Amino acid sequence: MTGTDRTDPTPKDPTEEMLRLHLMGGPWIAQSIYVASTLGVADHLGDKPTPVTDLAKVCEAHEGALYRFCRTLAALGVLREHPDRAFSITPMGATLRSDAPRSLRWGTMLHGSETFRAWADVMHTVRTGRPAFEHVFGEPFFAYLETHPELNEIFNKTMGVTDSTPSVLDEYDFSGCEQVVDLGGGIGTLLAAVLRRQPTARGVLQDLPSCVTDAPAHLAEQGVRDRCEIVAASFFDSVPQGADTYLLSRVLHNWAEDEALRLLRSVRDAIRPDGRLIVIDHLLPTTDGFHPGVLADLHMLVVLGGQDRTEAEMRALLEQSGFRVNGVRTSQARVSPRTESLIEALPAD
Repeated sequence: MTGTDRTDPTPKDPTEEMLRLHLMGGPWIAQSIYVASTLGVADHLGDKPTPVTDLAKVCEAHEGALYRFCRTLAALGVLREHPDRAFSITPMGATLRSDAPRSLRWGTMLHGSETFRAWADVMHTVRTGRPAFEHVFGEPFFAYLETHPELNEIFNKTMGVTDSTPSVLDEYDFSGCEQVVDLGGGIGTLLAAVLRRQPTARGVLQDLPSCVTDAPAHLAEQGVRDRCEIVAASFFDSVPQGADTYLLSRVLHNWAEDEALRLLRSVRDAIRPDGRLIVIDHLLPTTDGFHPGVLADLHMLVVLGGQDRTEAEMRALLEQSGFRVNGVRTSQARVSPRTESLIEALPAD
């Protein structure tokens, strides 16, 4: 067997390859992918070669500049270059299509726009401990979304992809729950999944007004709208009272200690004595070596002022809030470079 004949016996997942390229390639690569995502290049290319002249017209881009970006993307494996300045899509590039399963288009657009500019002022974060985004744009990230509908739409589309039902949910028994409150639940993907498992339970979905706009239609599509109340409000202002099950999925990592404790204590005050809090989040490993979570943790800090946590740090946070951890389950599914954990916490005596 010659070197040119050798193939990798383990097929690479295109989504994982794209994420690895985006995370490890530096700003030039990340912003080149951002260009392709924003222009919708993947949506306009198929398996057959498309001349860059035609691509530039449909993308409303400068032909010469677009060619140079596409040439770079071809060198990275995102596109395939053909004679006469033509390009087609590759399996990795297809992950940027709008209709791709777990599409990376929206997340790439989100992280290549205002959040990218926040990283340019990262020294503010290092020196003050405060998010650079707030320093650059004059207000916190979520407040900025409320007054910038284009970015808010991209954010919601990103969350609609990343907030697909966590695989670790399949490993948890929701039997016996009567009322489920999903705090920061977006359009209700997770809540709908729980309610489909529990046909007698009712749900409350709470998130900011800009985040729940599409929730009624989504919940209706999932067949649970008649069992759901939608609360368009910040969970820092109030939390629905008296439920037996509260969900915080991919929420706590958005917030630093003070805000996270404030939210958790509000839940502790609201929950029934026999209730349970379900936290789903990425936990940082304590092993040596590189892990994608350490980069995600920095992004939380620079953009939101939040943080990813180790299991020990999450346990301590919950205990300070009046809960005791009853169990931790970690997903073994290979769907992301980062695994997720489900933590069940009960009100402490």
